[in-house]
Amino acid sequence: MIAGVSDELRGNGAACGRRYRVQCIGGANEVPHPCRSGASVEVTIVDYCRPPCNGVLNVYRDAFAQIADLDAGKVRVEYNQ
Repeated sequence: MIAGVSDELRGNGAACGRRYRVQCIGGANEVPHPCRSGASVEVTIVDYCRPPCNGVLNVYRDAFAQIADLDAGKVRVEYNQ
């Protein structure tokens, strides 16, 4: 799966190609039960999310669907390289 990063992780392009394990840890809005319990996904950074970016990591739709309800739109995540 692929993702984009904001300036916080970008490191002047050094983040490109890095892999992160991402897991939903909670909602960022009113959607009940946004996370898929215990699910995680590995993403590879291939893109830059220009300001105003919607978070630190922006995972693409297919990756998001593996860890959270698509109706949530935005969730809080944990990520580890």
